[in-house]
Amino acid sequence: METKTRSAGIILILVGVLFLLISAGFALREYFTYKVTFTGSPTLQAVLSQLAAELLILVVKVAFLGILIAVGSVLLRFGIEMIKEKK
Repeated sequence: METKTRSAGIILILVGVLFLLISAGFALREYFTYKVTFTGSPTLQAVLSQLAAELLILVVKVAFLGILIAVGSVLLRFGIEMIKEKK
């Protein structure tokens, strides 16, 4: 039974680290490829509406990364606790 718990802990740690690496990769990709595009007439209303749309997209991306990081951290914590309690 102890080996199953240890194996489950190692799997949780690996999946948690994988989630954190994936979120870091997504963040770096967005950082290096993000370009703001303002098209159309330069009126204040057009600029504000395009800015609001860009900010909404960024908020959704940040929320997705935050959830992915939180899940990865929880998996890491539970994996470490499973290995620690059996020693």
